[in-house]
Amino acid sequence: MPRAQRSSTSAAGGPTEARASTLALPPLTEITDGERTIEQAEFAALVDRASGELADAGVGRGSRVAAALRPGPAAAILLWAAHALEASIIALDPDSPAELRQRAARSAGAGFVIEKLAVAAPGGDPPLDLAARPLDGAWRGGAPTSAPGGASWDTAPEGPPLTILRTSGTTGRPKLVPLWARQHLASARAACQALRAGSGDRWLCVLPLFHVGGLSILFRAAVSGAAVEFHERFDAERVAARLRSGEISHCSLVPTMLRRLLDRLPGRWARSPRCVLLGGSAVDRDLLERAAAAGIPVYRTYGMTETASLVALAGPGEEWARPLPGVELTVDPGSREILIRGEMVSPAGCAADGWLRSGDLGELDSGGRLRVRGRLKTLIISGGENVSPEEVERTLESHPAVREAGVAGLPDREWGEAVVAVVVPAAAVGDGHDARVLGEALRAHCRAQLERYKVPKRIFFADALPRTALGKLDRGELARAARDFAEREG
Repeated sequence: MPRAQRSSTSAAGGPTEARASTLALPPLTEITDGERTIEQAEFAALVDRASGELADAGVGRGSRVAAALRPGPAAAILLWAAHALEASIIALDPDSPAELRQRAARSAGAGFVIEKLAVAAPGGDPPLDLAARPLDGAWRGGAPTSAPGGASWDTAPEGPPLTILRTSGTTGRPKLVPLWARQHLASARAACQALRAGSGDRWLCVLPLFHVGGLSILFRAAVSGAAVEFHERFDAERVAARLRSGEISHCSLVPTMLRRLLDRLPGRWARSPRCVLLGGSAVDRDLLERAAAAGIPVYRTYGMTETASLVALAGPGEEWARPLPGVELTVDPGSREILIRGEMVSPAGCAADGWLRSGDLGELDSGGRLRVRGRLKTLIISGGENVSPEEVERTLESHPAVREAGVAGLPDREWGEAVVAVVVPAAAVGDGHDARVLGEALRAHCRAQLERYKVPKRIFFADALPRTALGKLDRGELARAARDFAEREG
């Protein structure tokens, strides 16, 4: 581990041991989808019933169960039931084609698959519909995936992982990330401590549960005693109404969601949540200023699947993010890569000393606060110089004629990679002369603020940028779009 500037804080207390191999998950106090409200006693009974149904289907310790998780009470019940059986849930996107879900389930070593997951109305019989069935041709005891040192995930000291999540795969093939109850609970406790979240709070969950951002809300509610309100899909009008009702204390969004809310309801909000967590992708300054003008307290987050959600937090008006309690941050002095250590970090992928290489570029100030500079793997090497596409994107987006921008590197005989940009203009731009004039204006804007090797060689205009389900810029698709533009324009 290289010596470098480091930031660290300490968490108070620790999780309670249920038995040697696993940790107890606190029950959820109240969960609702707007039609059905389930309180703690009923939740415990439904978890017990679900674990029995899963056991009857053959699910047991070490089983891997692939499930298409929609935000709602049924998903929470399934997770807690799987934990009781020491089984693992492979979280899948319910809106992806069935063939892709099957393929993802097999690649993650699923022995069982749940395609239908529902909770009946009060008095319904049976109260749950899990429909767990064996996945033909799969190894039911778990996939031959290994943890650090070659040990099986299923024989790790913590037992089998609670969840197995697939990364979004913006720059390459998705990878599997196992997370144990210990990581989920450590992350939840740290977040609740930093946000001062407690039993009187109500979280609105509109993020997908097949990503850690949505799942983390369940665990924060469990450790704090807060209620959770699920919306199966993001509907700007419905979400805005709930956020302005005064009943929601916390909500997690991605920038695209927040932008849609502000577009639909401009001006200052009479009421807003106490905290809106914003993550998933970089946040432009204009969006933050619009949120501040509307009276919405935005907390920018930094984290990843491997850390069970956020590890650093920047409050309203703050440029630098503070590490959460229990999180250690350092920056490699050579590569400037951010390294993370803490109880919430998945041991899979960590070095022997517990440090996780994030793949992100960053810096720490004298107080140990973090500023993220971009992705290490997305660096463009142009003429032997390293170019962070995120830095160029921020510069382009600071121009009033630009709504959003994506930057990629295209193969180039002279430069190795040529820096190019795909820009969504704030107003329609015609072909020919208008596009050339705006393109040159944007290049001049970049030349005034960036080193010359970072200035885009070419700028293309589009109606939208390719994004993932979480609103992250899909850099693989962006590069392909840039190549298509270049080929058409010659």
